[in-house]
Amino acid sequence: MKVIHVLTHFMPDQVAGTEMYVYALQSYLQKIGFTGAVLIPDYKLNQTSEYFYRDIRVIQYPENDKPGPLIIKGLDSPEGLSLFKKLLEYERPDIVHFHEISGSNGITMNHIEAANELNIPVFLTMHLVGYICNTGTLLKNGVKKCNGSIASSTCTSCSLVAKGLPVPAANIIASLSRIINATGFKTYKINHKVMTALSFAEVISRQKERLQKLNILCDKIIVLNSWFNKMLYTNGIAQKKLVIISQALPFEYENIKPSSPALLYKGKLKIIFVGRVYKAKGLHLLLSALANIDPNFYVLDIYGPSNDIEYQNECVKIIGSNTSIQWNGIIPPGETVGVIKKYDLMCLPSTVTEMSPLVIQEAFAAGVPVLASDVYGNAEPIKHNVNGLLFRFKDISSLKEQLLRCINEPALLQELKMNIMPPRSFREVGDAYADLYNEVLFKKEKDHH
Repeated sequence: MKVIHVLTHFMPDQVAGTEMYVYALQSYLQKIGFTGAVLIPDYKLNQTSEYFYRDIRVIQYPENDKPGPLIIKGLDSPEGLSLFKKLLEYERPDIVHFHEISGSNGITMNHIEAANELNIPVFLTMHLVGYICNTGTLLKNGVKKCNGSIASSTCTSCSLVAKGLPVPAANIIASLSRIINATGFKTYKINHKVMTALSFAEVISRQKERLQKLNILCDKIIVLNSWFNKMLYTNGIAQKKLVIISQALPFEYENIKPSSPALLYKGKLKIIFVGRVYKAKGLHLLLSALANIDPNFYVLDIYGPSNDIEYQNECVKIIGSNTSIQWNGIIPPGETVGVIKKYDLMCLPSTVTEMSPLVIQEAFAAGVPVLASDVYGNAEPIKHNVNGLLFRFKDISSLKEQLLRCINEPALLQELKMNIMPPRSFREVGDAYADLYNEVLFKKEKDHH
């Protein structure tokens, strides 16, 4: 069986959770007899090309890096779409498996429609919450958990708040936006910031329409946890289309043994932060909480890439002259668990709703407790006071309180550590997908006859 995995970027140019997931999945599928490749757009090429990342074949097709306003708004097809379709016709895969759908110039709904037109079964794994949340946070007005139900009134206002408007002004503009949208007037045709603000009700309507299209066009929609599965069902995705395949650990970590509880907390509390250095990961919250704690009681090592110099400078300013906090660069792929093992506590102070962070699985594989913000994707694997700790969302004082507990109650960390269950192997994920592919192809063949 031949499977083509489609996403916007791939390794080595970008190494993040989705890319690692796709690599682990296709690598395992190849071990059990599947063929296939990864297919991505490239914004520097002028012709189709290929390369291999380790054992994975990667096909790149050229895409315009300067899309027009209609493409940016998701109202026109990207220029590389025809090449994408030709590649599918040439490769003739049994399954096209999408891992990203953007609104504009990456991999879009147009690409799913193209695969559907070729009568190829379509799978979509949802790695991010943006499919149901225009802000990509699942946080109402940026301050509390949202139930995930797409509603024009609340989602339009919330989107405006995310753009920086105060709540009262956002509510007024949201009302006007809904009235205009109801008339059928297309605000996106006028390129002005006022019209942009008034177009948000239309954006929410299109988001709901896109979800219903996915419901029709996708043979299976895979989610990584139960709470997102429930939200999709609430928004009209058919239960027969939805499949939960929980997150697992990539193969390179399988032979690593977790650290012993006896090794925990000798002297200073050793804290590690692993993640991209940008606002969504909340490093500034952790630094602000530690700024009010005596640095003689802890060390913090920061690992992760940064392409937001302004945010990084903000973090450097918070650190000041505190030598207990160090920047340590990027952990090479496959070495994260081994690095985490050297610490007492990992902190994940997310300021958005994480879907199912791989770094939690990596910390659990290392046998290290995680202190994380209480958002859906963190709270499902982390049980507060059982195998980890949660602090109130964006609440520095709550984060500080939990850090002080770890400093003042070293036995707490040992108790948490002993309750950590090893994450499951990616073999289970790969086998679940293989079974699902076979099920869909068998049904298609049966229906054909």
